[in-house]
Amino acid sequence: MGKAAEFLNRNFTFDNINEELLCEKLWDDPYPDPDLFFTARVGEKTAGFLYCVMRSMSDVQTGYVKLMAVDENYQRSGIGTQLYKRNIHI
Repeated sequence: MGKAAEFLNRNFTFDNINEELLCEKLWDDPYPDPDLFFTARVGEKTAGFLYCVMRSMSDVQTGYVKLMAVDENYQRSGIGTQLYKRNIHI
């Protein structure tokens, strides 16, 4: 969890993420689904990730992006857009 928090703090301009908050956002969800955690890699390096959740409301499945980040070295290169396009079906 420490490396994930470091990744987020390096790449989030305005938010400070500690391990407790990261655990709350990622794993304290009442219905976590590891299949909804997506990463973008450039070689061996993690360039970004997208974590989603699904909810059923009135028999309708709805998805939400819960947390997303792109490494500052890869921002504005299309990594975030590709994470959304490949994993979010509108």
